[in-house]
Amino acid sequence: MSNPIIAARGRLGYAKKIGDTTRITEASRDLAAEKLAHYIQTVVASAPPLTTAQRDRLATLLRSPEPPREVRRPKSVNERIAGGVAE
Repeated sequence: MSNPIIAARGRLGYAKKIGDTTRITEASRDLAAEKLAHYIQTVVASAPPLTTAQRDRLATLLRSPEPPREVRRPKSVNERIAGGVAE
């Protein structure tokens, strides 16, 4: 059985070797998609079953043409106690 991540990595390496910028862009995107697919499969396999609404929400996130919103890190316990602001 062929590993899609290894295959995508090979295509990227070849594209870089020949210096084809169009192929590099496409292969980079393909490699990122394969890594993401593998991660999603791993997480879904270990998670409890999702509701239809949860699956729809996650599918919407993957289909969204907008860039993701900035993710804010939570405040540390010490900052919460002191009333400080996390950056």
